[in-house]
Amino acid sequence: MQSLFRSVLFLCGLIHLLPFALAFMPDRIASAYGVEVSGSDMALLLRHRAVLFGIVGAIMVHSSLTRSNYLLATLTGLVSMLSFVWLFMHIGGINDSLRRIMLVDMAASLALAVTAVFFLRKAGRAN
Repeated sequence: MQSLFRSVLFLCGLIHLLPFALAFMPDRIASAYGVEVSGSDMALLLRHRAVLFGIVGAIMVHSSLTRSNYLLATLTGLVSMLSFVWLFMHIGGINDSLRRIMLVDMAASLALAVTAVFFLRKAGRAN
């Protein structure tokens, strides 16, 4: 179960690292999110958002590879993904590009939560 959990944690980390590249490719932000980047202010916010995703992704990938800080990495990833899902559901009128991201976050959150619960429960019994 540990290897499955670590694999899911790693994949969720990669999901977070993908948008990190947008911090260095600002011309791709509009097409990635299906939004109009209407000025320097919006570009700054979206690029900073990409950096924050990089931090979350790095924590998750690092945890999966070093077999440490599982709870921190799992909670960080779940808060990141589930907050996006929650906001998507409560704001409304969101474009299809962001809907796809929400669906990926929803599926990844479910996979991470389920594997984490099974692994952490089993690990708790072993201690």
